[in-house]
Amino acid sequence: MRSTVFFCFLVASLTSCGLEPAEFIEIYDSEVPNTDSDTDSDSDADSDSDADSDSDSDSDSDADTDTSTTSDSDTMIDTDSSSDTGTDTDIDTDTDADTDTDTDMDTDTDTDMDTDADTDTDTDTDTDTDTEACYDVLRLFDFESGPQGFTHTATVDNMADAWEHGVSETYIFCHSEEKCWGTRLWGRYPNCTSSALVSPQIDLTPCLGANGPLVPLVVRFYHTYATRAHADGCAVQMSGDGEAWEEVIPSPDYTDLVSIGAYSECGAYAEVYDKRAWMDTLDGSWEQVTIEIPKALYTSDFRFRFLFGSDASLRALGWYIDDVEIGIK
Repeated sequence: MRSTVFFCFLVASLTSCGLEPAEFIEIYDSEVPNTDSDTDSDSDADSDSDADSDSDSDSDSDADTDTSTTSDSDTMIDTDSSSDTGTDTDIDTDTDADTDTDTDMDTDTDTDMDTDADTDTDTDTDTDTDTEACYDVLRLFDFESGPQGFTHTATVDNMADAWEHGVSETYIFCHSEEKCWGTRLWGRYPNCTSSALVSPQIDLTPCLGANGPLVPLVVRFYHTYATRAHADGCAVQMSGDGEAWEEVIPSPDYTDLVSIGAYSECGAYAEVYDKRAWMDTLDGSWEQVTIEIPKALYTSDFRFRFLFGSDASLRALGWYIDDVEIGIK
């Protein structure tokens, strides 16, 4: 195609220059040898190397390193020598290097220490039920309806019992309303007495739990006294069986220790002898006393008593007791 165009162009040029075609032919045939060598060398070197190296090391450490390196080098050299020699060189070099390094280090250290120390200490005190039963033990003795289960007796042979229940006929009136207990309600107490005013039997076991009293209980009462100092005394004792009697500590505390006095003239000694007791006088005023019940006495046969003693010497108006109760501390 290009030779034909060139030839036409040459003919036209020669004609314009005054040459005949025959002359042109001679010139063309002598100077332009017709060598048409078309060498088409198409060298397509496609080198595709895909190196995929996948190394997966799983040691369960939750350190996940993913390194993905993709190197795609595509080099295309197109050499087109189009002269009359017609050399077309097409070199396509495709180097695809895909290196995929996947390092998955997963180090799973699962230390599961399940220490289940379940200390279930179930102390069933059943507070609601037991406390309610304990409340049934509480009571008040006001002595208006009668002795209310209290009894009295002499505690030493050949010595008198001084206790009486009713309305006081002296200037000492009962603490509440009209009736109470006293050592002679109409005058002075007798000489040589050793007598006790004893409560009824009371069951305290509903108030006792596995570790002690569910509710601490006390004996409370009002009293007033007028006695001969040092020899005639008033004391309180408690018992868990009605036979063995224990000394207790009241509040307010006792005033003194009962001494020998004139007991030798009685031929016997009152049970309060040589014990701490209230004595002397309160001048007719009433005082509330509180005594906590010892744990050992939370029995089914709990009792308490008021113990009075006098010698053979001078006498006074004695000891008065009113409004006694088993209550909560």
